[in-house]
Amino acid sequence: GRIKVSEGTLRGEVMFQEGSIHDALFGDRGGAEAVYGILRLVEGDFELEPDTTPVEDVIGIPTHHLLLEAMRRLDEEQR
Repeated sequence: GRIKVSEGTLRGEVMFQEGSIHDALFGDRGGAEAVYGILRLVEGDFELEPDTTPVEDVIGIPTHHLLLEAMRRLDEEQR
């Protein structure tokens, strides 16, 4: 599936397969950096699109590691 997000003129999407994040796009960023950018959003809209089209695992790390790194980065930014 896909989650499409938007905030103002910013657009992004996160692509999942079998419950894991495999790729993302956000502005001019892709992969893990796009996920980190999307998770910084505090307002906006989202839309879930069910999709069974196979998605290449561009990110290549487990989703829980990806989310832990995103939270670590957010924590560092707030200090």
